[in-house]
Amino acid sequence: MDWQTLIGQYVFPIACCVYLFYSQEKERERHKEESDKWIEALNNNTKVCEAIKERLLTYGTKD
Repeated sequence: MDWQTLIGQYVFPIACCVYLFYSQEKERERHKEESDKWIEALNNNTKVCEAIKERLLTYGTKD
């Protein structure tokens, strides 16, 4: 078996698989960070909506 066959049939496909695995893991980490930011924003918006609701209820009862 010569070097060209060895590289073409074994080393290159293995290197591609390793790169694709690494790339997928990085993408998964970025997606997790992005999802965490969306969850935090949603929770903050929920708190604001609850505060507005309480103020409106309080305002409505002051007569």
